[in-house]
Amino acid sequence: MSTEFHVDHEQIRAHAGTVAGLSDGLSTAAGAMTGGPASNALGTFMEFATLGLGDAISRAAQAVSDASGALDSVSRGLAGSAEDYQRADDEGVAALRGGEVR
Repeated sequence: MSTEFHVDHEQIRAHAGTVAGLSDGLSTAAGAMTGGPASNALGTFMEFATLGLGDAISRAAQAVSDASGALDSVSRGLAGSAEDYQRADDEGVAALRGGEVR
């Protein structure tokens, strides 16, 4: 079993960027899901169905928006972790060299 521990903060930053991109895509999708079909889109006989569709679309848009927010939180957490790891690395190097942190 290995006793080594290696973290590449640049890979974590790259992953944070990927997750942020997914969050942005979901946010855009949620914004595009506004409104619903016109009340007579399916004809007067099916008018009740379009009312239900509008409500379902609104709930789906909210769920997509919530997912976007969750991914945004994950992205920010990853970016913060990358910063923490880099700071720890920089401080460790400085301590070994007997110098100051850059």
